[in-house]
Amino acid sequence: MSAALDWLALIPETELERRPRLRLAMAWALALGERHNEAARQVERIFVSDSETTLRYECALILSAAAYYADESDRFVALFEPWAEAPPESASWLAQAHANRLAARAMLFDEPAQARQFQHDVQRGEVGKGLGYVIRWGDHIVGLSYLHEGQLRLAEDILVPALASAEDDLGRRHPLTCMIAATCAAIAYEGDRVDEAAGLLANRLDMLVRAATPETVALAYCTAARIAAARGKEHRALDLLEAMHALGMSRQLPRLCVVSLAEQVRMHAGRYRAQTCDALVRRIDEIVSGAVDRGALWHKLVALPQALAHADAAIASRNWQHALDKLALAQRLADTMKMGRYRIEIMVLRAFAEHQSGGDGRALLLEAQNLAQTFNAKRTLIDAHPALADWAQSLSDEGTAYAFASPQIMRPSTRAQTNGPRAVPSVVLTPKEREILELLARNLTNKEIARAATVGEGTVKWHLKNLFGKLDASSRKHAVRRALMLGLLEDTV
Repeated sequence: MSAALDWLALIPETELERRPRLRLAMAWALALGERHNEAARQVERIFVSDSETTLRYECALILSAAAYYADESDRFVALFEPWAEAPPESASWLAQAHANRLAARAMLFDEPAQARQFQHDVQRGEVGKGLGYVIRWGDHIVGLSYLHEGQLRLAEDILVPALASAEDDLGRRHPLTCMIAATCAAIAYEGDRVDEAAGLLANRLDMLVRAATPETVALAYCTAARIAAARGKEHRALDLLEAMHALGMSRQLPRLCVVSLAEQVRMHAGRYRAQTCDALVRRIDEIVSGAVDRGALWHKLVALPQALAHADAAIASRNWQHALDKLALAQRLADTMKMGRYRIEIMVLRAFAEHQSGGDGRALLLEAQNLAQTFNAKRTLIDAHPALADWAQSLSDEGTAYAFASPQIMRPSTRAQTNGPRAVPSVVLTPKEREILELLARNLTNKEIARAATVGEGTVKWHLKNLFGKLDASSRKHAVRRALMLGLLEDTV
């Protein structure tokens, strides 16, 4: 797609007028990324030059895709609705694209099972360079549908082979590959496989920012922030969430801002920072009330994180009855939207709030634990609130099986000699490249790196060349900055 966009700047307008299919390809490339607003201009000219039905249908797909990437859910549905009951010929790749669009619409209508049914009904062709892209899009939607329901094991069963296939066919940093990897990272993190989750996101966040759907961007940033917090790097987690908020502001994607602020509220509520939480909640309310140009579907998508933020802020203030009221609202929203992941979190927070207000939340806690165990949502319980683990442990000491499984908490390296950024385990860099990168971040010379790594200077130069290539860096300092930005290095202070 990046190659197509590069060509767009070079191809004369007269040539595009002569070749509507070429213009169509350019419009697709624009729609599926950060330049989605430019897709409409290309499509308008196609409508003028050709009114053939199949071409008009594909133009509708492009415009609805652009709306989807712009997080304009209501416009996405409106643009596709006239074509929803008029699928193309089953032999065409458009049949799979049509099923993908129906599935995405079903997700917005709170019907994840129906989304999977649309994928099941379509006749799939052989996966290849062309059709393979739309087929993997279908796999991604199926995986997302299971993730929304909280069926993490089933989501992983779909997405892991889809990711391996996409990496082989499209490449590791292709936008769709990165989107599937981000979803896999969220699943791995929920299963308390923190290193695996970090490796799946490594060297991909920048590509997701440029060419992923808003929902996947939010999922990736929240997962990266939670990974940082689990490693004891709260400042890094908050920085990632602020970066997501800035992205939402610059791209006019207010849902990213809402999700960012709601996740910050959750983190601060765990430390009872009531004033900070209240200020963040006010910002969320201002964003939602100010989004008058967004439709009902969009407002429904932000209602749940908004309600949870209010509940977390009430918990931070130890206003337990208000917290229970807001959690009841969040529970109704999660039930309506079939958001199983959130239901478990809400249940355990309700149990905690009932306990704190003098009630008996033990039955609710046990039910939430049973569900978390069934769906392998280990981190959902741990991350909901730090005090939950202590309460569950006290109940366990009384002879009831309430204690949480111990989470994998990653801590910074204790190597006293490093005194600098630490390389994050990932599949992008080899162990030796990570070691060289750490030493490079300490501003050591090649000779000093060779001595510390017990290799020759020629080997150091070879590893540096590989690092520069993988990081797309032009100098030693540039390589370190790129590694920090991509999450391959993290500060140890």
